[in-house]
Amino acid sequence: MAKLCNNALTVSNLRNIVEVFGMAEKLGISLAGLRDAFDHSSGGSFILQALGTKVTVGNAAHIAQLNRVDVDEFAEAMRRKGIDPTAVQEWAIKGSDGLEALVQRLQ
Repeated sequence: MAKLCNNALTVSNLRNIVEVFGMAEKLGISLAGLRDAFDHSSGGSFILQALGTKVTVGNAAHIAQLNRVDVDEFAEAMRRKGIDPTAVQEWAIKGSDGLEALVQRLQ
């Protein structure tokens, strides 16, 4: 269960990154520069560090699909325990949906 919770948190954090980086881009902020700045701030995270290094244009689609599976497995496990995961599931899935485009824009 702890692994499923970790996966849900990671993919939820990805959604936060997709949303914030989308806004920053509209402000004309360099996304690569923003990612680098977050490496040295409280906004940094494992998933943020992986964008453009471990998660690349070549593997982003595959990783996004794995993230979707992780979120769905988390949601199913929560439902089996009588816990409604809908809010987390809906939020996190859109992080996976935005992964490929974000990695492309970080180049």
